[in-house]
Amino acid sequence: AGAISGIFKAPLAGIIFTMEILLFNISMSALLPLLLSTISATVVSYIFTGLQQPFQCTVTPFSMSNIPFYIMLGIFCGFCSIYFLRMTLSLEDRLGKMQNPYLKWLLCSLGLGLIIFLFPQLYGEGYDSLHVLLNGKDLDLEGSSPLGFLKEGWGVPLFFLLVLLLKVFSMTLTNAGGGIGGTFGPTLFVGAIAGFFMARTTNLILADSGISIPEQNFVLVGMAGLMAGVMQAPMTAIFLIAEITGGYELLLPLIIVSTISFGTMRVFEKYSIYTKRIAQSGQLLTHDNDQAVLTL
Repeated sequence: AGAISGIFKAPLAGIIFTMEILLFNISMSALLPLLLSTISATVVSYIFTGLQQPFQCTVTPFSMSNIPFYIMLGIFCGFCSIYFLRMTLSLEDRLGKMQNPYLKWLLCSLGLGLIIFLFPQLYGEGYDSLHVLLNGKDLDLEGSSPLGFLKEGWGVPLFFLLVLLLKVFSMTLTNAGGGIGGTFGPTLFVGAIAGFFMARTTNLILADSGISIPEQNFVLVGMAGLMAGVMQAPMTAIFLIAEITGGYELLLPLIIVSTISFGTMRVFEKYSIYTKRIAQSGQLLTHDNDQAVLTL
């Protein structure tokens, strides 16, 4: 809880994340150290890095007419979450079977290098790209990528769809090769790209009708949608994205997209990316009180 709060300056999200992911039967007395931890971490973060949010963004006011599009985004984020989880675990299993570490490192490094050469937006956490998209601007595709010719019209959503699909590969190749690719950061990045892809595609389809949806809003809400699906923590997703972006104006679409994405994911996957392997080994006790009692 302290780590989440310190990194993202989001004390409420830190508490909720811990409760949703780890502690299902927490008592009120046990909540006290969580509160002290998150507040302490947030204050220290404020002292050393300032009071500004980690992700500065410009959102447009929420419009009721966009609710159908947010519902569609929630469903889309749910299926993206399924792809994210299953493809990640499948790639890890395949790379984990390689016995020769040098061959594994070579394969992962070459694969990662090729992906980043074609899509420089996949280098690092991708937070620089998020800042651009969250402020309603377009990334410089022409100057940064060999595929920069996809900079206009339908080429733009096609480019970002490829980025969305390949981020899972870059993350898994990093982890399998011995590096630190993480899960938390890539989830935020993929969610933002999913929101942008959905918004840009919709705007292109409806270009002749005069209807336009705010792309930066969908980027922000998409981050919450994918986190709610991949981690199966909708409350964390709602409050974390609201806190780290200052996007409380979009609380209603955050709730809509997060809950729909979570529900879509649960239809196909009972466990989150954090708990699926533990559940497969029969060692997950936090999610089933009866099983925990009988096991212990």
